[in-house]
Amino acid sequence: MACFGAEGRLAVVHYGDNRDGDDDARRLGPDCPGFFDLPAISRQIARTACGAERSAGPIEPLPLGAFLERDRSCDVPLLVIETVNGATSLQDFEFPPCCRIVVGSEGRGVSSLLIQAMQARRGDAALYIPMPGPHPSLNAAMALSCALYEYRRQWPS
Repeated sequence: MACFGAEGRLAVVHYGDNRDGDDDARRLGPDCPGFFDLPAISRQIARTACGAERSAGPIEPLPLGAFLERDRSCDVPLLVIETVNGATSLQDFEFPPCCRIVVGSEGRGVSSLLIQAMQARRGDAALYIPMPGPHPSLNAAMALSCALYEYRRQWPS
């Protein structure tokens, strides 16, 4: 986010209440004793970001329900990077000057509840990253980097 001049807050949204049986194995691991253990999340992001996370503002862990509640009253378009039916190519999309970008978890993608809550009247859109290779998606960090690059290309200042 910092490298592309993005401003705002990094929200880490957890949607582990989908009752798929493997949820605990997916969100808990040896390096993360619990999703909402903010110090563990902060340490992991800080280790990866090498100090750049301070430019993005505070890291805020949110359950999906809290994110959706806030989203209902927000006027800023929500752009979801996801390979869903009806998604627009990132290359063909005209970014608004101000927006929020969501990328999903690796393997699970964006919650279907979030996709269903998108508001077309606000300018929300699902976007995909065109890739000619054999795999149709990128990890979350790479997907966000692609989206931020395209945003900055369209809005250089």
